[in-house]
Amino acid sequence: MSDDGQIGRIVQDLRIARGLRQEDVAARAGVSRETVWRLERGLIDGLSVGALRALSRPLAMPSLSL
Repeated sequence: MSDDGQIGRIVQDLRIARGLRQEDVAARAGVSRETVWRLERGLIDGLSVGALRALSRPLAMPSLSL
């Protein structure tokens, strides 16, 4: 599995552990459900840093310091 795929799996595991649906994360982050789906599939290249930061909040992930 690629690094991007591993990141996606970690994000998905965090979401499930917190009892959230992709729709819940998307609404809280202000992004589309498709964006959450893409991240969980490791399709990170097309995602902006802003979207990644927004997605980190509802998952209680450390903020990106980019």
